[in-house]
Amino acid sequence: MAQQLVSDKVITLEPSRNLLSFNNFNEINYQIINEPLEILIAMLKLIIPLELIDDGKTNIEIRRNHLNYMIRVNTKREQLVKILLRSFLDAENCCYLEINGRIHRKKTYRDILSLEYDPRSFRQPDDSIREYIIQWFQKNVSRGWNTMLFFGGECVLLGKILSGYSALQYFYTDFPSIYDDIQRNYKAPLAELIDYKEWNASRQWQVDFSDIRRCCIINTGYQGMGEHLAREICRIAAEEMYIISCNQYSWSADLTVLNEYYNLQENIEIRTNYSVWIYKLSRRI
Repeated sequence: MAQQLVSDKVITLEPSRNLLSFNNFNEINYQIINEPLEILIAMLKLIIPLELIDDGKTNIEIRRNHLNYMIRVNTKREQLVKILLRSFLDAENCCYLEINGRIHRKKTYRDILSLEYDPRSFRQPDDSIREYIIQWFQKNVSRGWNTMLFFGGECVLLGKILSGYSALQYFYTDFPSIYDDIQRNYKAPLAELIDYKEWNASRQWQVDFSDIRRCCIINTGYQGMGEHLAREICRIAAEEMYIISCNQYSWSADLTVLNEYYNLQENIEIRTNYSVWIYKLSRRI
């Protein structure tokens, strides 16, 4: 859960996962970060003059593990862009460098899907996993659905990937920052901020399920869906369901519920610095 720390200039995302977003070095609360992040921040302070980020408009997001790190920057300071490119473009352990929405690599850049994110929102920081998810979904999900429903952390990304695959898209999330992302990226979106432990599918579906072809896309957190959300999603009776999971233990518990109504058709593992699985299920007739 995102936490407000010290001032509006510093927001951290899950300190245990070494993810931090900030506008000013001097506002960072070092008590909540551990050694890998502290080392990276010290390195940034050596190469970035304070005045280049203390403008109220520049945001830096970093993530560090024992193998490598990623950096995301939004800024209007050309000098800062030059410093970052000179310092990190060819760095061996910088696995992901994104500046103003462009991924930089070896003196080239590629535009990514046009998305506007709140820095507190969950999204896939590993570029190779993100690309594989985009390619896999575009290749494997069929078109022509009446409705697609999206649950979980990557609502915005998955909705953009599958734009045009259905007549309508519905979004459900339990994070206010992700709900705000949906509002920024879509005109008049069909979105709802919900509590996954209490949400009731029938509140939104006052129709005969048999008359509408539906597909459900779910990005679960580390704790999985949980029994309540899994059963409510089954009540929607989507013909196909695609689930992204990073935890096989919570997935096993979710599948126990889903197996009452769905057959597991396919599963693949995406493995880079860590593993993510995509599961395809079809409704039992």
